[in-house]
Amino acid sequence: MSFPTDDANRRTDESGDPTVVHRGFDWSDTDPIEAIVETLTAATGVSATEIDPLQYSVDYDALDRLVRSSTDRRVAVSFPHGDRVVTVTGAGDVYCAES
Repeated sequence: MSFPTDDANRRTDESGDPTVVHRGFDWSDTDPIEAIVETLTAATGVSATEIDPLQYSVDYDALDRLVRSSTDRRVAVSFPHGDRVVTVTGAGDVYCAES
């Protein structure tokens, strides 16, 4: 399936429904958890305080160590969070897709 882009960070499927939101970060400047929350808020349209706690979906410390300390920018971790799937990469990308 192709994903035509309707703006710089949101992709749509052929019907025009948003399916994936992408944000790019520099892990030396941004905490991965903050990046995930920012991407989830963009994808869902709700405030950060309305997002279910991430601690039930991912181990903060393990994720932080993996994406910040990896020398391989191809490292990627995906996990479900509510009705979304979040993917975080060692290159600084966070994707939030409808599940």
